[in-house]
Amino acid sequence: RRVHGGERTKKIIERRKDMRKWFLFVLVSLLMYESQASICLAPKIYYKSVSFTSNPSSVSDIRTQINNRESLEPLNCILHNASISNYHTNSELCGLGSGNENIGQHFSIEFYEPEGNEDWTFYLYLDFSYGMGIFLDGEMLLGIPYGDEDGNKFSDFSIQTDPLSKGQHRFEVYSADSCCETNFGQGWSYHRGNGVKKPISLSNLMNECQPELTPEIQPDEEMCQTPVIYFKSVHLASQPTETLRTVINQLSSSEGTCTLTNAPLNETHANNVLCENGDTSNVGSHYSIVFYEPTGNIIWLIYGNLDAGWGYSIYLDGELLYDQSGPISGGFFSPRRILAKGQHRFDIYAADDCCGTDFGFWILCP
Repeated sequence: RRVHGGERTKKIIERRKDMRKWFLFVLVSLLMYESQASICLAPKIYYKSVSFTSNPSSVSDIRTQINNRESLEPLNCILHNASISNYHTNSELCGLGSGNENIGQHFSIEFYEPEGNEDWTFYLYLDFSYGMGIFLDGEMLLGIPYGDEDGNKFSDFSIQTDPLSKGQHRFEVYSADSCCETNFGQGWSYHRGNGVKKPISLSNLMNECQPELTPEIQPDEEMCQTPVIYFKSVHLASQPTETLRTVINQLSSSEGTCTLTNAPLNETHANNVLCENGDTSNVGSHYSIVFYEPTGNIIWLIYGNLDAGWGYSIYLDGELLYDQSGPISGGFFSPRRILAKGQHRFDIYAADDCCGTDFGFWILCP
């Protein structure tokens, strides 16, 4: 048996302690990841429209044609963060020049059931002279083909699911209409269990999810650098033809625009409010949020509202995540990403021709 000297013994003991700490850290991080990855994924409201050339032969044909056909602008469009709480006709969702005859529509709503064994009820308004189908997690709940006598009875109706398991679910509506795409109401709504009826929106669906408690791990003392919320606005002579990041980064703030190193995005974010005597039109904006992830393997989500008639781009740590050249006036969600431990940077570049609208606040949600 070897007997080591005092200093060497101390080093071995300390090393074993460090190894135990590291093992515990990895174990708890994995537990956090497994828990977090399975809960509270960001809801989605997706919309796609296509043009039909003939009557669909069945509900299955409606679904197949919409999934396989290309969405061609300006008659059709694809929206990844669609707003259906106020309207849902193709012409209103897709904007100027879009079609209102022989249109197929696909609405996909991803939501999270936080506890399990709870039903959801969806209230829909739909114009579907060619037929429609409703699906939950890929299984049909209701189908009305073209020519069915019930086709004129379900323009304003509700549908209740069976009790759902805990986790993420997808509610989909496929419909096709010959003419003339009536809204049939003020938008779609839902309620969970015996809860209050609410409009179907990203913020309402997000609020249904109640995150589980996860073990707390203190970050390293030398890390957790000071967060930064940066805002820069510039004047744009016209809609940019290059990438928004390139154009806005090359320009400097001038009269009617500004640069802030501690911008209050939790309260307001329009240029005319953030900047003294700020412009309300032809404005390019750069929002940069530098933050710290203390443990790693955690999904972060940034969601809020934006008025960007000339489009916007989202970056995480310099990587382009999302780019939309068309307009947005309302809610957005950043793509979900599992972040490593350490400092990260979230950037949004946006351009707007009019009218400096705030549309509410932003929220950072780990």
